[in-house]
Amino acid sequence: GRVSSDEGLVGGIAGLLIVLLCFQPLIDRFVTNPLGEPLSGSATTACLCACLLFLLPSSLRPGEALLTWRVAQERVPWGVLLLIGGGFSLAKGFESSGLDVVLGSAVGGVVHKVTPLGLHFFIVFTVTLLIQLMNSIATAAWVLPVLAAASQHSVMNPLELLLPATVACSLSFLLPTASPSNAVIFGKSRDLSKPLRIRDFVRAGLPLTLAAAAFAALMSFGLSRVVFDAGAPFPRAMCEARQVNCVWVYVPGVVQGRHVDGQACMPLDESDGEVCKLWSGNVLNIADVPSNLQPGDAGPALAGASYGGPAPEPEAEAASSEEPAAEPVPTP
Repeated sequence: GRVSSDEGLVGGIAGLLIVLLCFQPLIDRFVTNPLGEPLSGSATTACLCACLLFLLPSSLRPGEALLTWRVAQERVPWGVLLLIGGGFSLAKGFESSGLDVVLGSAVGGVVHKVTPLGLHFFIVFTVTLLIQLMNSIATAAWVLPVLAAASQHSVMNPLELLLPATVACSLSFLLPTASPSNAVIFGKSRDLSKPLRIRDFVRAGLPLTLAAAAFAALMSFGLSRVVFDAGAPFPRAMCEARQVNCVWVYVPGVVQGRHVDGQACMPLDESDGEVCKLWSGNVLNIADVPSNLQPGDAGPALAGASYGGPAPEPEAEAASSEEPAAEPVPTP
């Protein structure tokens, strides 16, 4: 049938939301505080458009808005919103407290002891277990920063750890708490004559989860080698990113089975950034290793630093004030 005026207004607000989200980077550039930080974001834009639904009058229901609080209270799945928002709050707590760095350092200390295939299986099955208890969004929000910190601590390609974890975040088949969709289905089943129970989810989801986790581990390992080359050393582009505490140094050596002229070096917190660690575990002084050389320019300092040892002392030059040898005196 014909589109009513209420439906047209709702469609217009939805179109406005899409346009504002497309221009969000431009809005953030102008709507800032005195320090230059953006005052708005995608959440602000979405809330603004939602407020319009409560403000614009309805032509089909005179005296009421397009959306009333009674309808919102009855129809909006507030539990799902709190579930998703709690996950992001938990992730922000991990980041602001520094717990992601602590856990990342602990994980980064053992990843070198596990084979790449075993590492993929371990990450996939661990993340799959976590998302059944904490939901996929919350798990991804705090596990991925932890694994990113672990990749920096171990000076390993971040894709080696982040790819299997990202794939595993989709395996939410076991419990109602695993994903918002599962929670909605579990809640709506209360209106049925025979509501769903936890055992119904487990009975149907356990075999599927185990099979999917095994397949996901093999798939992520294959993709990491064939498509993303995650077995390569820590990429220079990631090392030079502003949010990564990394120094690129031209220290030749073998990193993850590949000969390189330059490699990433992670500054150690306990040294106030004066000392960094290579993939091999060797530690060197950043001040003694220039990071602006070109491949092949490694001098004596680089040669010594590549083994984690002190740079060799330069050979002493001949003193300019040395007296010439005396001429032989002829005998009478």
